[in-house]
Amino acid sequence: MNPDDHKNLPFPAPPPTQGLSTKTFRQPPMDGTLTGPEIYDWHMKYSVDHPLFVFADEQGNTRTINWPEAVRAVHRSGRIMQSLAKSIPVARPTFAIHAASDTITYFTTIVGIMRAGYIVFPISPRNSAAAVAHLISRTSTSHALVGSEPALQELAAGALKILVDSEKAQPGMSNIPVFEDIFIDDHEETFEPLPPYKPGWDDPALIMHSSGSTDFPKPIVWSHYRYLLAGYVPFLGEQDLCGQRLACHSMPMYHGMGLMQTLWTGCAGLVITAFKPHVPAIAPTPELVITGSVTTQSDIVFCVPSFVEAWAKNPEHVRLLQQTRGVLYGGGPLSQTVGDELIEKGIPIYILYGCSECGIISPVLPMKSGKDWNYFKIPSGIEKRFLPDANGNAELLILASPGKYMIPNILNTTIEGHAAYATSDLLAPHPTKPDYWKVFGRTDDQIMHNTGEKTNPAPLENMLNQDPHVRAAVMFGRGKFNAGVLIDPRPGFEFDPADEAKLVDFRNKIWPTVERLNEFAPQHSRLFKEVSPLTPPSFPPRPSR
Repeated sequence: MNPDDHKNLPFPAPPPTQGLSTKTFRQPPMDGTLTGPEIYDWHMKYSVDHPLFVFADEQGNTRTINWPEAVRAVHRSGRIMQSLAKSIPVARPTFAIHAASDTITYFTTIVGIMRAGYIVFPISPRNSAAAVAHLISRTSTSHALVGSEPALQELAAGALKILVDSEKAQPGMSNIPVFEDIFIDDHEETFEPLPPYKPGWDDPALIMHSSGSTDFPKPIVWSHYRYLLAGYVPFLGEQDLCGQRLACHSMPMYHGMGLMQTLWTGCAGLVITAFKPHVPAIAPTPELVITGSVTTQSDIVFCVPSFVEAWAKNPEHVRLLQQTRGVLYGGGPLSQTVGDELIEKGIPIYILYGCSECGIISPVLPMKSGKDWNYFKIPSGIEKRFLPDANGNAELLILASPGKYMIPNILNTTIEGHAAYATSDLLAPHPTKPDYWKVFGRTDDQIMHNTGEKTNPAPLENMLNQDPHVRAAVMFGRGKFNAGVLIDPRPGFEFDPADEAKLVDFRNKIWPTVERLNEFAPQHSRLFKEVSPLTPPSFPPRPSR
């Protein structure tokens, strides 16, 4: 099999698990008749009364946006892109999005770019200017849509300057559209749709980026074939999610878990609840997210582990969670204690596991949640292998097999004569339930935070090790909000850590190096001065290679 040739690959029939009792959602054909962007036009005709978005205003009044209104906004977004593309000498330009816009506007802009026939590349605004410049250059991005916030404008300008100084091609830049630009109260007869467009299955649809393994983030191209396969994920679960409200108040659309919603909604009929569109976007906090989720009558709260751990400390938040059907978390490890406590209080906890190179690998959602909430069974429609280590854990490999529900976007190994992607994720088997696994760690040094972000310590540790005062540096922070570092001073600079004055003096000596590190690192990997420097850190050992 040529993994980059999808012309003759079959589309597997999705299991009959979704939309079993709906009266408003009509499941689109998923046999290759329609590409992902074309599914939106389908729903404009066949799912007229089915909601796509729900949000609440400051008074708690909710507004529902059904598919026809949303699709008209998609087309308006696409027309804005077509206008920008007139000055671009490329047939299918790549539009990067470097913004922290509200969920609904960002979602609609992503789909609008693809519906216009272009490639969309959401870039995390937490990256450094150097990383943004690297990603733009690597992908030959033609135009960047930038958030209007001063910090984002400054970051984009810094990335542009790096490209200019290195004599590399610079993209055009403009502000990302706002909600009022694309959601307009008009009548059907005044709507001017985009012309029909059918991309090839091998054509790029979107680009994600990794958090990086040894240096800058790496772009990961998703073809239209693989993008449509991502819409099969809800069908591999055991619950009918059609019409269920998924609270995405805290899930950024530039993250893979947010991007997948552009297909899950269209293929399975999920409904997205979010904050009211606003500029600047409402910053998610545990208080605002749980309140917004309940106000919009969300069924499942979708978030990263740090929010769940914050809610567990607040009895009122726990009470609000008990009004939902549970929490779906992903991106990093959730405290075992917190998960167990919420399960005991009747709040189902569901794990979402996947990677940008492949997509979502765990079922969404299993039939029930219980004491084994952090274990999952990989669906049989995904071809996988396990490479065991000496400790009883195993690295997960996903094979590129035709006719399956997942084909990796990157192939980095072979097994049994088949091309595959080695995830570098170590999974631990359930002690008594065959074929059930939980995420244990990494075969590389990546640190998974409870925010869904990852820190790649090797290049950062190397920068610290070059400081003349440092003999060795080791970063930590798995399951924590941010990264920390242990420093072993060079001979001649040792001191008693109980002497706070000497500790502060040593930290100040190495701080210029830390500042250079922070200029290089993404926001979630930066180091900060602790208020209580004598508090010993707690961190698990890294998995053995």
